[in-house]
Amino acid sequence: MLRLRPFRQRQLPLTDRWFADADTRRWLGGPGWPGLILDLHKRPLGEYRGAVETGRYSWLAWDGDTAVGYVGCDTYDRCTTWDGSPDGRGVVKTLPVPTANLSYVVDPALRRQGYGTSIIAALMASSQITHVSLFVAGVEPANTGSISCLLKNGFQPLDPAPDWEGTVYYGRERPAASAEAFVLAVATLRVSVRAVFAAMFHGPDRSAGCASVAASSSAETPAVSAAPIFWKISRACRSSATWPGRPGAPQ
Repeated sequence: MLRLRPFRQRQLPLTDRWFADADTRRWLGGPGWPGLILDLHKRPLGEYRGAVETGRYSWLAWDGDTAVGYVGCDTYDRCTTWDGSPDGRGVVKTLPVPTANLSYVVDPALRRQGYGTSIIAALMASSQITHVSLFVAGVEPANTGSISCLLKNGFQPLDPAPDWEGTVYYGRERPAASAEAFVLAVATLRVSVRAVFAAMFHGPDRSAGCASVAASSSAETPAVSAAPIFWKISRACRSSATWPGRPGAPQ
Protein backbone atom coordinates (compact mmCIF):
# COMPACT_ATOMS: atom_id res chain seq x y z
CA MET A 1 0.00 0.00 0.00
CA LEU A 2 1.35 3.43 -0.94
CA ARG A 3 1.94 5.77 2.00
CA LEU A 4 2.78 9.47 2.12
CA ARG A 5 5.29 10.61 4.73
CA PRO A 6 6.57 14.17 5.30
CA PHE A 7 9.56 15.08 3.15
CA ARG A 8 12.50 16.06 5.38
CA GLN A 9 15.74 17.92 4.67
CA ARG A 10 17.80 14.84 5.53
CA GLN A 11 16.01 12.92 2.75
CA LEU A 12 17.18 15.19 -0.07
CA PRO A 13 19.81 12.66 -1.22
CA LEU A 14 16.98 10.23 -1.99
CA THR A 15 15.66 12.61 -4.65
CA ASP A 16 18.95 13.67 -6.27
CA ARG A 17 18.74 11.08 -9.04
CA TRP A 18 15.08 11.85 -9.76
CA PHE A 19 15.77 15.53 -10.39
CA ALA A 20 18.90 14.87 -12.41
CA ASP A 21 16.68 13.09 -14.95
CA ALA A 22 16.27 14.99 -18.23
CA ASP A 23 12.47 14.75 -18.29
CA THR A 24 12.13 15.85 -14.67
CA ARG A 25 14.38 18.84 -15.36
CA ARG A 26 12.27 19.74 -18.39
CA TRP A 27 8.85 19.54 -16.76
CA LEU A 28 9.44 20.35 -13.09
CA GLY A 29 12.95 21.38 -12.09
CA GLY A 30 16.57 20.33 -11.68
CA PRO A 31 18.54 19.01 -8.69
CA GLY A 32 18.07 22.20 -6.69
CA TRP A 33 14.26 22.13 -6.89
CA PRO A 34 13.50 19.95 -3.82
CA GLY A 35 15.79 22.03 -1.60
CA LEU A 36 14.12 25.25 -2.73
CA ILE A 37 10.71 23.78 -1.90
CA LEU A 38 11.77 22.76 1.61
CA ASP A 39 13.35 26.18 2.20
CA LEU A 40 10.12 27.82 1.06
CA HIS A 41 8.21 25.87 3.73
CA LYS A 42 10.19 27.73 6.39
CA ARG A 43 8.97 31.13 5.23
CA PRO A 44 5.78 32.78 6.50
CA LEU A 45 2.62 32.18 4.50
CA GLY A 46 1.69 35.07 2.27
CA GLU A 47 -0.24 35.94 -0.87
CA TYR A 48 0.34 34.71 -4.40
CA ARG A 49 -1.41 35.94 -7.53
CA GLY A 50 -4.41 37.24 -5.65
CA ALA A 51 -4.90 34.27 -3.31
CA VAL A 52 -3.96 33.90 0.35
CA GLU A 53 -1.77 30.94 1.23
CA THR A 54 -3.22 28.62 3.88
CA GLY A 55 -0.60 25.86 3.90
CA ARG A 56 2.40 24.18 2.28
CA TYR A 57 2.84 20.41 2.18
CA SER A 58 5.52 18.06 0.83
CA TRP A 59 5.62 14.28 1.05
CA LEU A 60 7.63 11.36 -0.22
CA ALA A 61 5.53 8.44 -1.43
CA TRP A 62 6.65 5.07 -0.07
CA ASP A 63 5.87 1.59 -1.32
CA GLY A 64 6.98 -0.45 1.66
CA ASP A 65 10.54 0.65 2.40
CA THR A 66 11.11 2.16 -1.05
CA ALA A 67 10.65 5.86 -1.81
CA VAL A 68 8.93 5.91 -5.22
CA GLY A 69 8.11 9.58 -5.72
CA TYR A 70 7.45 13.06 -4.42
CA VAL A 71 4.16 14.90 -4.15
CA GLY A 72 3.35 18.26 -2.67
CA CYS A 73 0.81 21.05 -2.72
CA ASP A 74 0.30 24.61 -1.63
CA THR A 75 -3.20 25.45 -0.41
CA TYR A 76 -5.08 28.73 -0.83
CA ASP A 77 -8.29 30.35 0.28
CA ARG A 78 -9.46 30.63 -3.33
CA CYS A 79 -8.67 29.77 -6.92
CA THR A 80 -7.72 32.70 -9.11
CA THR A 81 -7.22 33.06 -12.83
CA TRP A 82 -4.06 35.06 -13.48
CA ASP A 83 -3.04 36.80 -16.69
CA GLY A 84 0.61 37.78 -16.48
CA SER A 85 1.15 38.47 -20.17
CA PRO A 86 2.64 41.86 -21.18
CA ASP A 87 -0.86 43.29 -21.54
CA GLY A 88 -2.29 41.13 -18.75
CA ARG A 89 -4.60 42.38 -16.04
CA GLY A 90 -3.42 40.16 -13.19
CA VAL A 91 -6.37 38.45 -11.52
CA VAL A 92 -9.21 38.17 -14.01
CA LYS A 93 -11.44 35.61 -12.26
CA THR A 94 -11.83 34.29 -8.74
CA LEU A 95 -13.48 31.16 -7.42
CA PRO A 96 -13.88 31.43 -3.61
CA VAL A 97 -13.25 27.80 -2.66
CA PRO A 98 -10.27 26.31 -0.76
CA THR A 99 -7.83 25.13 -3.43
CA ALA A 100 -4.73 22.94 -3.58
CA ASN A 101 -2.13 23.26 -6.35
CA LEU A 102 -0.26 20.00 -6.94
CA SER A 103 3.26 19.08 -7.98
CA TYR A 104 4.59 15.53 -8.24
CA VAL A 105 7.32 13.34 -9.69
CA VAL A 106 7.99 9.59 -9.83
CA ASP A 107 11.40 7.94 -9.60
CA PRO A 108 12.46 7.68 -13.27
CA ALA A 109 13.36 4.02 -12.76
CA LEU A 110 9.80 3.25 -11.63
CA ARG A 111 7.72 5.12 -14.17
CA ARG A 112 4.88 3.54 -16.16
CA GLN A 113 3.98 1.26 -13.26
CA GLY A 114 0.98 3.24 -11.98
CA TYR A 115 2.79 5.11 -9.23
CA GLY A 116 1.94 8.56 -10.60
CA THR A 117 -1.78 7.82 -10.55
CA SER A 118 -1.56 6.32 -7.06
CA ILE A 119 0.46 9.23 -5.67
CA ILE A 120 -2.13 11.78 -6.81
CA ALA A 121 -4.93 9.69 -5.31
CA ALA A 122 -3.04 9.42 -2.02
CA LEU A 123 -2.61 13.18 -1.84
CA MET A 124 -6.31 13.83 -2.38
CA ALA A 125 -7.09 11.34 0.42
CA SER A 126 -4.65 12.93 2.87
CA SER A 127 -6.18 13.81 6.24
CA GLN A 128 -4.05 16.97 6.34
CA ILE A 129 -5.91 18.70 3.53
CA THR A 130 -9.53 17.72 4.12
CA HIS A 131 -10.44 21.43 3.99
CA VAL A 132 -9.58 21.56 0.28
CA SER A 133 -12.51 21.63 -2.15
CA LEU A 134 -10.70 21.95 -5.47
CA PHE A 135 -7.50 20.25 -6.65
CA VAL A 136 -5.57 21.84 -9.52
CA ALA A 137 -2.43 20.87 -11.43
CA GLY A 138 -0.76 22.70 -14.31
CA VAL A 139 0.82 20.62 -17.09
CA GLU A 140 2.31 21.46 -20.47
CA PRO A 141 0.45 19.72 -23.33
CA ALA A 142 3.49 17.65 -24.36
CA ASN A 143 3.74 16.06 -20.90
CA THR A 144 1.35 13.26 -21.80
CA GLY A 145 2.40 10.94 -18.97
CA SER A 146 1.45 13.45 -16.31
CA ILE A 147 -1.81 14.28 -18.08
CA SER A 148 -2.72 10.58 -18.14
CA CYS A 149 -2.23 10.34 -14.36
CA LEU A 150 -4.55 13.30 -13.80
CA LEU A 151 -7.26 12.01 -16.13
CA LYS A 152 -7.23 8.63 -14.38
CA ASN A 153 -7.93 10.48 -11.13
CA GLY A 154 -10.95 12.29 -12.56
CA PHE A 155 -9.28 15.60 -13.40
CA GLN A 156 -10.53 17.55 -16.42
CA PRO A 157 -9.06 20.58 -18.24
CA LEU A 158 -10.25 23.85 -16.79
CA ASP A 159 -9.56 25.33 -20.22
CA PRO A 160 -8.12 23.20 -23.05
CA ALA A 161 -6.20 26.18 -24.43
CA PRO A 162 -2.76 26.79 -22.85
CA ASP A 163 -2.48 29.94 -20.79
CA TRP A 164 0.05 32.74 -21.22
CA GLU A 165 2.79 30.47 -19.81
CA GLY A 166 1.95 27.59 -22.16
CA THR A 167 0.33 25.56 -19.39
CA VAL A 168 -3.02 23.77 -19.33
CA TYR A 169 -4.59 23.47 -15.89
CA TYR A 170 -6.56 20.43 -14.82
CA GLY A 171 -8.97 20.42 -11.91
CA ARG A 172 -11.09 18.11 -9.85
CA GLU A 173 -13.57 18.78 -7.08
CA ARG A 174 -13.47 16.81 -3.86
CA PRO A 175 -16.40 14.36 -4.10
CA ALA A 176 -19.31 15.35 -1.88
CA ALA A 177 -21.02 11.96 -1.96
CA SER A 178 -20.02 11.06 1.60
CA ALA A 179 -21.69 14.16 3.04
CA GLU A 180 -24.84 13.57 1.04
CA ALA A 181 -24.89 9.93 2.09
CA PHE A 182 -24.67 11.04 5.74
CA VAL A 183 -27.65 13.37 5.35
CA LEU A 184 -29.62 10.60 3.67
CA ALA A 185 -28.70 8.14 6.43
CA VAL A 186 -29.94 10.56 9.10
CA ALA A 187 -33.21 11.09 7.22
CA THR A 188 -33.71 7.34 6.84
CA LEU A 189 -32.98 6.79 10.54
CA ARG A 190 -35.59 9.39 11.50
CA VAL A 191 -38.18 7.66 9.33
CA SER A 192 -37.31 4.27 10.84
CA VAL A 193 -37.60 5.57 14.41
CA ARG A 194 -40.96 7.15 13.61
CA ALA A 195 -42.18 3.87 12.14
CA VAL A 196 -41.12 1.93 15.26
CA PHE A 197 -42.97 4.28 17.60
CA ALA A 198 -46.05 4.26 15.38
CA ALA A 199 -46.11 0.46 15.40
CA MET A 200 -45.74 0.38 19.20
CA PHE A 201 -48.61 2.74 19.93
CA HIS A 202 -50.87 2.84 16.88
CA GLY A 203 -50.07 -0.20 14.79
CA PRO A 204 -48.26 -0.13 11.42
CA ASP A 205 -47.90 3.35 9.98
CA ARG A 206 -48.43 3.10 6.25
CA SER A 207 -47.27 6.64 5.58
CA ALA A 208 -44.03 6.01 7.43
CA GLY A 209 -43.52 2.84 5.43
CA CYS A 210 -43.94 4.75 2.18
CA ALA A 211 -41.48 7.38 3.31
CA SER A 212 -38.97 4.68 4.16
CA VAL A 213 -39.30 3.14 0.72
CA ALA A 214 -38.78 6.56 -0.86
CA ALA A 215 -35.62 7.06 1.16
CA SER A 216 -34.30 3.67 0.13
CA SER A 217 -34.98 4.42 -3.52
CA SER A 218 -33.08 7.68 -3.24
CA ALA A 219 -30.14 5.89 -1.68
CA GLU A 220 -29.76 3.77 -4.81
CA THR A 221 -29.33 6.88 -6.96
CA PRO A 222 -25.77 8.21 -6.89
CA ALA A 223 -25.37 11.87 -6.07
CA VAL A 224 -24.30 13.75 -9.19
CA SER A 225 -23.27 17.40 -9.41
CA ALA A 226 -24.93 18.98 -12.41
CA ALA A 227 -22.43 21.83 -12.59
CA PRO A 228 -18.97 20.84 -11.33
CA ILE A 229 -16.99 23.74 -9.95
CA PHE A 230 -14.20 23.49 -12.47
CA TRP A 231 -16.52 23.98 -15.45
CA LYS A 232 -17.44 27.38 -14.07
CA ILE A 233 -13.91 28.65 -14.67
CA SER A 234 -13.38 30.09 -18.13
CA ARG A 235 -9.62 30.38 -17.70
CA ALA A 236 -7.15 28.17 -15.86
CA CYS A 237 -6.46 28.68 -12.16
CA ARG A 238 -3.03 29.93 -11.27
CA SER A 239 -0.57 27.55 -9.62
CA SER A 240 1.88 28.53 -6.91
CA ALA A 241 4.29 25.92 -8.21
CA THR A 242 5.22 27.94 -11.29
CA TRP A 243 8.18 28.94 -9.10
CA PRO A 244 10.57 27.25 -8.80
CA GLY A 245 9.03 24.72 -11.21
CA ARG A 246 5.80 23.57 -12.76
CA PRO A 247 3.63 20.79 -11.32
CA GLY A 248 3.57 17.40 -12.92
CA ALA A 249 6.75 15.71 -13.95
CA PRO A 250 6.60 12.75 -16.35
CA GLN A 251 5.14 9.55 -15.01
